[in-house]
Amino acid sequence: MIDQLVNICNHCKFDGYLINIENKVPAEHMDKMKYFVEKLTIEIHSRVKDSLIIWYDSIISPSGELKWQNELNESNKEFFQSCDGIFLNYNWTEDTLKNSLENAGVRKHDVYVGVDVFGRGCFGGGGFNCDLAMEKIRQFGLSAAIFGQGWTHETKQDSESFQEREILFWSKLKPYLYIHVMKFDKKVFKTNFNSGYGKFTFESGHKYENNAMYSLSQQCIQPCSTHALEYEDGYTGTGCLKIKEQNKYHPLFLVQIETYSRLSLFVCTKCGSPYDYNLYVLYESKSDKDQKKHKFILMKDEKMDEKAFEDTDSTIIYNRNQKETDQTKKTQCWSKDSWDIRKFSARPNFNGYVTQIGIEFKSTDCTGYNNELLLGSLTIYT
Repeated sequence: MIDQLVNICNHCKFDGYLINIENKVPAEHMDKMKYFVEKLTIEIHSRVKDSLIIWYDSIISPSGELKWQNELNESNKEFFQSCDGIFLNYNWTEDTLKNSLENAGVRKHDVYVGVDVFGRGCFGGGGFNCDLAMEKIRQFGLSAAIFGQGWTHETKQDSESFQEREILFWSKLKPYLYIHVMKFDKKVFKTNFNSGYGKFTFESGHKYENNAMYSLSQQCIQPCSTHALEYEDGYTGTGCLKIKEQNKYHPLFLVQIETYSRLSLFVCTKCGSPYDYNLYVLYESKSDKDQKKHKFILMKDEKMDEKAFEDTDSTIIYNRNQKETDQTKKTQCWSKDSWDIRKFSARPNFNGYVTQIGIEFKSTDCTGYNNELLLGSLTIYT
């Protein structure tokens, strides 16, 4: 059985297993249960890189009784010691968090404190108050296990927007979450923000299919922050990213993209009124000894600091509302209601990585009407 579980994990390329035994186990079988957890952990580590086996806080040792502890203690510690971590039940208190921290020792990050979004006995009451539970968990330096995220959809009223509820939920949790940086060893980073769902399909800014699409296999890299998605318009794929607030820095990606002698970025944007934007890129040294960092801003009509970067050809390279002879001219603002593709180039003078990408935009329309920025695609060549 253990071999087959490892084979399935390896073949399907998922992270591991959560073992949740929600029934009483006869005391005479508890040694076998502990052996199973320990052996599965050893075998999966040997064959599946970065795999995890997590034990759920359910049955207790040595009786095998189903009795949720809501903390790490002597009744479930043997299972914790046999695997990669424990997922605590949701009815914890500040006192049980203290006990868990004490019993975990140096493995406090392997204690995943349960947060029930449906709020069944959970600290803070769940729902849009899950940030209260997360704040308390982080005060003790423990990890968290968020259960029932489908609450944002399953409990919404017909008049409510699922997307708005989803953004609100995760934006409140963001201060307490750790973002896993995406590492890229290829020379191309590319996304059109396809979420795997859409009402239409777009190609080169034109709608060519009116059928709704749902396919997670087509999902592209998503931004690290909770930005809205636009499904009524797009450049390629099924939609685009929508950025609402002007004159504000919007983080897009936390990444590690190795850069060689040159960095080229292609950005596709659209706005309902004349607009302009700046692209921010943080570049960090590859050397551990020489911790150089350089944040550069790519914008029109300005040169970079030549000691660090050279902005060689930042310009509009496609705008279907412009005449062919005017496509390479640098204008003060871009025209409205068309998809514009712009190329930025920079040449670093030290080896390193692109680690952050963000954007800031402004519209010349002071009325505030229809001046949200649509981001259709972002491509980086190194």
